[in-house]
Amino acid sequence: MLYFAGIYERLRDPNSPDKEQVRFVIMTREARGLIRSLHERMPVTVERKDILKWLNGTKSNIEEIFTNPVIPEYNFTNLGSVG
Repeated sequence: MLYFAGIYERLRDPNSPDKEQVRFVIMTREARGLIRSLHERMPVTVERKDILKWLNGTKSNIEEIFTNPVIPEYNFTNLGSVG
């Protein structure tokens, strides 16, 4: 299982005050390892043990997660053909 760092925001819909809009993004960083052969960016992965660090959101926790030297292992051999 992979966990990605992300942020979200709930906003009131200016056209309908009784409705909310939810917006979110997955944080990315410079690609490392095998993923570089596919794209120059990759999602910031959060190890299971660090989920609460990310959710607590202190500056030192976030910096630690963004600079984590662990490169997730992706298996590109079982992707099959596209199209």
